[in-house]
Amino acid sequence: MITDDGQRATWIGYDIGQLQNNGSIVYKGITVFNDNATEDIAFLNNLVGLHITKVEGNNQATKIWKWQ
Repeated sequence: MITDDGQRATWIGYDIGQLQNNGSIVYKGITVFNDNATEDIAFLNNLVGLHITKVEGNNQATKIWKWQ
């Protein structure tokens, strides 16, 4: 992930996708952020999150919730 001002964060994600009746795909899984984020996004360092990603054609939307 790269912000508009060049800050970066990297992660590893694992998920399982399910094809929906309307042709979209919904992925549910876990995201583990590495410890290299700086400045405004440093809060992501070593964060573990649960995510849902919905893919419809060329559109993709992801939500991540912090696992505490």
